Amino acid sequence: MRIDNRERSEYYKEYYQRNRLRKLEYAKNRRELLGPKALAENQKNYYLKNHHMMAYKKALRRSRKKLATPIWADLDKINEVYANCPDGMTVDHIIPITSPIVCGLHVSWNMQYLTRSDNSKKGNRFNNE
Repeated sequence: MRIDNRERSEYYKEYYQRNRLRKLEYAKNRRELLGPKALAENQKNYYLKNHHMMAYKKALRRSRKKLATPIWADLDKINEVYANCPDGMTVDHIIPITSPIVCGLHVSWNMQYLTRSDNSKKGNRFNNE
């Protein structure tokens, strides 16, 4: 029996919804059990084993950012937004550069400061996406 991509996608959405709380609880318990030093060590080991994939993802991000920057964009203002980013905050694109629904531009007025956790929660979504 062959499963098309739409059925597979629906299956994983349902699976995620059914197991969301269980996965969150597992991750929370794992963080508490291991502690911050062990988690940092795990991340470092993962990076060392998968450095080629991490380099690929970084290059892809740079490429998407470059393609989303129009020729009329004020690069000095963009650099100023990054330079003035407060400690503990990250620069986020209000309208994501790549998203299934909408793609924004890499310009200064499409940027905001968010905490790392809020930026991570927002992900590639735009408003109520």
